[in-house]
Amino acid sequence: MGDDDIWGAVPGGELPTRDPAEPLRRYFKQRGVHAQVVVGDGVLKLILASAQDARRLTEIVVLSMPPERKAAVRLREVFFAAGIGRRVDGSSITSDHGYVNIGDLDVQDALRLWRLIWGGAGPEEFDPYDMGWQRVEHLAERMEVAVSEACGGHVGVDPNAACNTCSGSRNDQITLGLATPEQANRLATRIEAAATPTGTAGPT
Repeated sequence: MGDDDIWGAVPGGELPTRDPAEPLRRYFKQRGVHAQVVVGDGVLKLILASAQDARRLTEIVVLSMPPERKAAVRLREVFFAAGIGRRVDGSSITSDHGYVNIGDLDVQDALRLWRLIWGGAGPEEFDPYDMGWQRVEHLAERMEVAVSEACGGHVGVDPNAACNTCSGSRNDQITLGLATPEQANRLATRIEAAATPTGTAGPT
């Protein structure tokens, strides 16, 4: 299909003008996505015909992502499904120059992550409602071991205790650092396996 095929007529029979939506319509059609595409006033409006088309569009978007971005999206979805990261911001998991930046978890989420990837009830010495900076540091040390083991390689974990000034606005947090796409996918797989009724976790 040449350029002449994507020209539309201006109402009233005036000179033809390029339809900016046509290449996008053709792109979607070639990939099995049925959608109405309208471009105007700097706004793109996309109306999908069915839920199946929405799923297909999602697949196209994900497949076009670089590996670190795909791994970040997957880990974010797995965290959310497992109930991790909702109290801070699960969307803080981002891609960063070839790596996955996992980001902040509050102490309750960190302990839940511990239980899922390490097995058992979690470290009993940690009370998420009564931590203090020393316990937050100790938890970060323990989490670094557990997360690195689950990822199959070292992933840094730093304490982020709430200070006296900010303790009223946020909880104590643990900050998980950069992981390779492979490490992030391994962590996601471990969490998925442990979160299922028959899943098991723990060091291998």
